[in-house]
Amino acid sequence: MYNRLSDWLLEQEARPPSESDARHPTLRLHRMRALLHLVDADLPAEVDSDDRRLAALRMLLVRVRNDPPSPLRRVTNAALARTCDALVREGLCELSDILLAVAMFVHDEHDLDVIVQASMAPELSTALRTYATAFRAAEDGPIGHDNALIDLADSLPIARSARVEALRGGLLRTAHSLAAIDSSASLTEIMAGVGRRTLERLADNVLWLAQLVAAVGRRLDLHGGEADPESGIAIHAVQEAVDDELKGGTNAVAVAVADALEIICRELPPGFTGPIARSLQQLGRLPHQRPEGLEPTVSSLQSSRDRLLASWLPPSRTIGGFYVMGPLGTGGGGSVFVACRADERHAEAPRRFALKVPEYTGSAARSLSEDEFMRMFREEAGALLSLPQHPNLASFVTFDAGAKPKPILVMELVEGPSVDRLLDREEVTTADVLAIADGVACGLIAMHDAGVAHLDVKPSNVIMRNPMLASRLPVTSTGPNRPDPVLVDFGLAGRHIRPSCATVYYGAPEIWTNDKRAATISPMPADTYAFACLVYELLTGDLLFCGDTPVAILTAHLAHDGTPSDLGRLAEQDPDLTGLVELLSRGLRQDPDARISMAAMREALIELTPALKRHPWPLG
Repeated sequence: MYNRLSDWLLEQEARPPSESDARHPTLRLHRMRALLHLVDADLPAEVDSDDRRLAALRMLLVRVRNDPPSPLRRVTNAALARTCDALVREGLCELSDILLAVAMFVHDEHDLDVIVQASMAPELSTALRTYATAFRAAEDGPIGHDNALIDLADSLPIARSARVEALRGGLLRTAHSLAAIDSSASLTEIMAGVGRRTLERLADNVLWLAQLVAAVGRRLDLHGGEADPESGIAIHAVQEAVDDELKGGTNAVAVAVADALEIICRELPPGFTGPIARSLQQLGRLPHQRPEGLEPTVSSLQSSRDRLLASWLPPSRTIGGFYVMGPLGTGGGGSVFVACRADERHAEAPRRFALKVPEYTGSAARSLSEDEFMRMFREEAGALLSLPQHPNLASFVTFDAGAKPKPILVMELVEGPSVDRLLDREEVTTADVLAIADGVACGLIAMHDAGVAHLDVKPSNVIMRNPMLASRLPVTSTGPNRPDPVLVDFGLAGRHIRPSCATVYYGAPEIWTNDKRAATISPMPADTYAFACLVYELLTGDLLFCGDTPVAILTAHLAHDGTPSDLGRLAEQDPDLTGLVELLSRGLRQDPDARISMAAMREALIELTPALKRHPWPLG
């Protein structure tokens, strides 16, 4: 009887109020209250109410978003609030899932106020109230808007769950990136940030949030969560526009920002997009260089950095015998921090390490449960234990599965510019990039000899170890100051192919096919495929596989026969490059077993190097 009655009520209440309902709302009020009692009641265990509660959530979210103004609107909002309470109370949804679902569907501050007033779950009510404040801040545009995201992160309960922590971390990192932009007085300052550039960090952080939102859409079947988020790509386009302007190109920053915001506003809630929009829009007003005499502005940069660390770290900032000095970035399924040994924290120049903790994100949730994700993190550490010391590989330091509050993986901190930044500067020669390719090949061969594949080979994961490169020391120099290319970020490394264990521009076809046999396929050929993509990019300055959407890029990986069209054109433009094209084609075969090994690839590339060096960079 419960099931039949709730199904009938859901069907009836899915209809928006009619004109008759608005004039005589009593029947609709009683029917909505009956539905609310069924959703919100503590029912016997034998009653199957979970699916109907989720169905009620979906129906009410759509009603609040689409219903025209009527006397029934308050009761619809109140019913949505109590349904959200029930789902959190019964453990059917995480608090972060409900917060993001409401934020994506409810775009009226009066509706948000009613939902906040009607919610009876203290933690949810607090988070919703803080989001409502952020929503109003997005509409009003107050100064210091990045604090809205920080306040929202602080409103979430600490250590509630992995997904709640993922949302908290994403909000804090985004606020930190926005504060870095707001405190900059010129485009040059923004594009010359420490470590990775400011806009790169913002792209990663906004993509992180968009992935969490998309994952909620998929988990709750809210529709619109099927496509891969494009917010990160959109902000990278802004970065390219700023680069072009600094190099003397046309002023396309404002257009790139407008295009990016259109995508971001489609993928993130309004309370998130307001601060992002205001920070990006100021890029078009910044000069190239800081005006003389202008003092640096004081922002909430350090405050947001401290709050980022405070979400799960103990007050001492010490975990597993290491003192966390500051955030470094995200990647490979975890957050990475700069750390030193706890007993050296007061030393003048302590040795610094890269300390990684697992972060269960929306992207990971697409294909892995939390238990599977943590098992993958432990397997990563086990695989790294078997790697040898090698000049082209970041050194493994320690793994502590029992560290509290989270397990940690500690690696050598390789300091220097990443290869993608070298390519962006266009300050390399063909000899330079061939030397980089050879170093990466040596590192991969050492990994493969140990039975481990990197599985995320790309320019941003290759760091030039020697900081003297900043003084334009050639990559091809010799001696103790030679800048070695070093493979970093082993977050996806392992002995098996796993779902989506690659970056979309460099991932081999077998990674994207969702074939159940993927776990039995050797992962080494996937590294060869990515390396071939990397060599093409190093020599030409262009991506081998690109497209307007991730789906288009994946289709390109799956459609070629070993010689993608852009690669084939190299030989057409210059017959001297035929040998290079043939070699890279052998690394790009669709069948993993038909690909050349990394050792053979390196030998063949060394043979081609004398002829290739005579060509100016970029090739083609």
